[in-house]
Amino acid sequence: MTSARRLRKHWWGVLFSGVFPDRRSVPDENPWIGPAWADLSQRKLRAIPPAAVPVDGVPAAPTLGYPAVTSLVINLMSQDRPCRVVDFGGGTGYECFRLLPSLSRPENVSFHVFDSNRALFDLGQAFGKTVPHGDRVFFHPDSFDGWEGPIDILHINTALQYLPDPIADLAGLLRRGPQCVVLTRLLAGEIPTFTTCQNVLGVRTPCTFLNVRDLVAGCAAAGYRVAFQAPCLEEDLTGDFAPDIPASHRIPHSLTLVLHPMAAAQACASATASDQGL
Repeated sequence: MTSARRLRKHWWGVLFSGVFPDRRSVPDENPWIGPAWADLSQRKLRAIPPAAVPVDGVPAAPTLGYPAVTSLVINLMSQDRPCRVVDFGGGTGYECFRLLPSLSRPENVSFHVFDSNRALFDLGQAFGKTVPHGDRVFFHPDSFDGWEGPIDILHINTALQYLPDPIADLAGLLRRGPQCVVLTRLLAGEIPTFTTCQNVLGVRTPCTFLNVRDLVAGCAAAGYRVAFQAPCLEEDLTGDFAPDIPASHRIPHSLTLVLHPMAAAQACASATASDQGL
């Protein structure tokens, strides 16, 4: 456990507690709308490090952790064409802003942040005026249902586990036809799907841990397959569970998944076979 997580546990208690039959059984005090979350979000924006020195003109990734995966995917898809990235549940756009310095063609990339908390949009928009290429991050206060146009990359960082029905809700988003999906810091693994109570800055909210096989099956039913998966080793969860959560329900790290449409994967495989004369 990192020193920051130890300090958080000291001040606010254990992060996850209890196994509940459904989300309605967990008190939801909505920590995302309070001043404490807004203050933390603003401090995170201000703590984004400046861009690293490029090597041969190529910017460095923000970290070797999960943001590097997102940066790689965006860079691969934006070299010679525009790339629209929808950041679902992105709050202040923090993940977008920390990725900007690592993009080799930022002029080709547009981030579109959707979140139900409009107060966080104000923080993000103000911050965007202070950083290079900050005008490439757009905030949409309206519902995602009103979004029109193609989605090159659907990016969801942590927000999935707070949706009412994460797998079904993700399937609904996949029906919008993104060319690639990047899910980072997923609370998923070889565990039963269950609902717990999460302590966010001392405020309670329901949170869903997912069986990763059920999640992958739900994505497959929506026409998407896993192209990449890796644990988020920088997020150590081992000390974050209360004693009332059994070992069978615990994961040591969150998870990153990259998904591609099955049709695209099949077309790529067919092209490869054709090139090899198979």
